[in-house]
Amino acid sequence: MQAWQPLVFEEALTFAEDGYEGQFETIKTPIRDPQGRATGVLGVARDITDRKRAEETIAFQAFHDLLTELPNRTLFMDRLQLAVTQARRRNQRIGVMFLDIDRFKLINDTYGHQTGDVVLQSIGEMC
Repeated sequence: MQAWQPLVFEEALTFAEDGYEGQFETIKTPIRDPQGRATGVLGVARDITDRKRAEETIAFQAFHDLLTELPNRTLFMDRLQLAVTQARRRNQRIGVMFLDIDRFKLINDTYGHQTGDVVLQSIGEMC
């Protein structure tokens, strides 16, 4: 109420009427009397739930394999760089393990890519 200009917020709101929960962008502006005292607030909100979900999906897809949902090379390199930096700072060592699926091409060629995808997903669930 102390602000002399509108304030913009992103906030989670739940409607008691139907229980709808969403993310909203709200603009709150104080209403003032002729002496400048705040007597109320005018609020305008718009539902940005779909936009926020889309942003989260895009962010997830940027760092994860779409098929297995495992971290991708980009996320791996980011975390590796962080781990190396921390290890140097603390004078520690780190290790990296590389796993390879022997004859995976044979699975794809013999049983098809759909079966190969199922194999990758199953391995991903075990990791």
